[in-house]
Amino acid sequence: MTMPRSWFSLLAAVVLAVAGTHMVAQSQAPGGTAVFEVSSVKRSQPGAARGAMAMAIGVGQVSLRPGGRLTGSFVTLRDLVRAAYAIEDMQVVGGPAWLTSDRFDIEATTRPDVTNDDARIMLRALLRDRFKLAARMDTREMSVSVVELARSDGRLGSQLRRAGSDCSPPTPPSNLPGVPPPPPPPPGGGRPLLIMTTPFRCPAIVTPWHMSLRATTMAQFTYRLTVYLSRLVTDRTGLAGEYDLDLTYMPEPGIPPPVVNGAAITIDAPALPTALREQLGLKLETSRAPVPVVVVDSAEPPTEN
Repeated sequence: MTMPRSWFSLLAAVVLAVAGTHMVAQSQAPGGTAVFEVSSVKRSQPGAARGAMAMAIGVGQVSLRPGGRLTGSFVTLRDLVRAAYAIEDMQVVGGPAWLTSDRFDIEATTRPDVTNDDARIMLRALLRDRFKLAARMDTREMSVSVVELARSDGRLGSQLRRAGSDCSPPTPPSNLPGVPPPPPPPPGGGRPLLIMTTPFRCPAIVTPWHMSLRATTMAQFTYRLTVYLSRLVTDRTGLAGEYDLDLTYMPEPGIPPPVVNGAAITIDAPALPTALREQLGLKLETSRAPVPVVVVDSAEPPTEN
């Protein structure tokens, strides 16, 4: 991915998207496969990323919005494959060089009650039609991380607790005094097509050294760790339901020191594995496991409409 993830700002778990123009009608693909009613694919204009970021649009994100609209701003074909198959970046194998470099804006519409799973099926059909995508599922042996309970008695750390029915406000990093927590998601803000099927329901604060998550499942938490570590993280805690957690840790090697208002922030925290154990009562182990991947055999740049 050529664009950096927005780890260097406080984030709410909200994804917005831009509407496209110049539609082409669709209804049903040969063989009865459900497809979007209308769709638009066009190359992103120079400077689109800066404009999208300024308007809080999810650059590189594919989202479902109210009314059955799927949108993506400044997305690569790799981003679209990830969304269509509910996989992470390391699970996309092969493909042409422009898979990660060329950027597009897409919009498609379907029925208002469409589910994430249905939208992914429709997105796959769109990729076959517009990008001539030829892809197949396979399995590869990969290094993965596993999150488990650290204590044999199952006791959790002080910063991991059962969530209530309401969304408690997330906690900003202690070394950033005066930074307010993010506002709640606006009504009808849409939901991202993520690896999990259940969208986040509460705001969160995520930085390169701090996570404050509310009403999160362990599957959603390990998804956050997957994104942060750029490797697959699976849940073997056995913890069901939703939890509130606050985790502060030293950024991974290679991540530049965080800078706020021109000043570097000093992080006084343990490495992530130690922080998980001390603060949450969890441990992070490395293992190897067969991982499902999508192999991109071929694709063609789309003709714009």
